[in-house]
Amino acid sequence: MAITTYTELQAAITSRLHRNDLSSVIPDFIAFAEKRMQRELRLSGLESTDTITCVAGTPDYALPADFKAFRSVNIAGDPVRNLEYLTPETADKLFGTSSASKPYGYSLIGGRIYLFYTPDSDYTVNIIYYAKPTALSEANQTNYFITELPDALLYASMVAASTHIKDDNAVQRWATLYQSEINNIKEADQEDKWSGSNMRVHLG
Repeated sequence: MAITTYTELQAAITSRLHRNDLSSVIPDFIAFAEKRMQRELRLSGLESTDTITCVAGTPDYALPADFKAFRSVNIAGDPVRNLEYLTPETADKLFGTSSASKPYGYSLIGGRIYLFYTPDSDYTVNIIYYAKPTALSEANQTNYFITELPDALLYASMVAASTHIKDDNAVQRWATLYQSEINNIKEADQEDKWSGSNMRVHLG
């Protein structure tokens, strides 16, 4: 049976568990699976963009509600300035007492993006980031995971379900299927990223 909705996913999990007494916790298994896939996957299909208009003297800005992780950050202009990611500790060490200037790098602190240096003028900052799909629910029957990666989502849900019922053999079986599927997904995503590029080899 094809899995295309949240309701169908719940039915598929129930069928594979061969139990009818877990309906109240199946949503928890699915939520666990979604969180796991959010942690482990950085795919082209999860990329999104945002633009921040930063103001002179203000170093920190809110990120989109669905933000999960940075892919790249740059300052618009000619030429574009690509900003370097800095850990909070490195940023504080290098720029903690510096005067305002055109930003060189950025960091993630308390769920906000911090620019270093503190901007000395207004700049347009472009962000490419990995987004968190809206969680599945009765009111939200589909998202990226269930539309594009239904097998991985099912397997991850079954890992959580098997752990809950303390079936170690099933945990191992579903975990193996999940990891194999994730490896295939990542490999395919990398191939897609490079499929349109032309490698140039310079000899001599």
